[in-house]
Amino acid sequence: MNVQEIAVTPRSLIPLAPLLLIALTSPTRADEPRATASGESLAAPVHDLRYAITMKRGFSPYTLVRYTLRVRDGVGTIGVTKELPGSYGRQERLGLLPADALKRLMGELGACDFATLPSVRRARGAEVVWGFEARSGDAHREIEVPDPERLEDPRYGRCLDALRTTAEAEVGAMAFRNVFFDAGEFGYLQVSSDPVARVIIDGVDTGQESPLMPTPLAVGEHEIEFVDPTRGVRREYKVTIMPEMTTNLTVDLR
Repeated sequence: MNVQEIAVTPRSLIPLAPLLLIALTSPTRADEPRATASGESLAAPVHDLRYAITMKRGFSPYTLVRYTLRVRDGVGTIGVTKELPGSYGRQERLGLLPADALKRLMGELGACDFATLPSVRRARGAEVVWGFEARSGDAHREIEVPDPERLEDPRYGRCLDALRTTAEAEVGAMAFRNVFFDAGEFGYLQVSSDPVARVIIDGVDTGQESPLMPTPLAVGEHEIEFVDPTRGVRREYKVTIMPEMTTNLTVDLR
């Protein structure tokens, strides 16, 4: 199978924003597929079909992870997209889905009712949120699903697993690949503070508050600032990053 991989050259620092979601846009109601003027629904066979799951919040160094199935005139493609924070880069792979794999995946997605799954009440404080998107012709719907693999209704987890597993099997799993540094040239920094504060690394505002999940940084010494304008707090610390190791910085700003 032909697989295309794209890597965009980024800059020097990777702030983390572990946020994920599944996209599906404005149907008449969030829990009902929208019919087109011709009466076509999301569950009806069409010449152009797109199913996608997108992680908008979760445990990942990426700000977006998406698995996409596209079927046009009976031919299926499967893709994986992973984006780094800001303009730091993107990884993409796209492959042609063999006929037997397409048939199997469509059967699995049909069995778990991917196109017509009802919306789920957003759990407060959910650590993992996926978005499920279904587009069939002009019909298009989108729902957010918190912790789909932990819901009482097993269909959400089955749909997620079917699309994700097929994508990774057909185009290859894309584990986090740091496009900033060669192997051995970077390590990780994990930051926490009490109370929370804005985190600045080497003079670059990460745009995030502590705690900061493991963030890839070049090996060597770095300057970390914690800023809380409302309390007039600005503290600076020096840390040393070791190759392929995680340095933990925990500070008390009280």
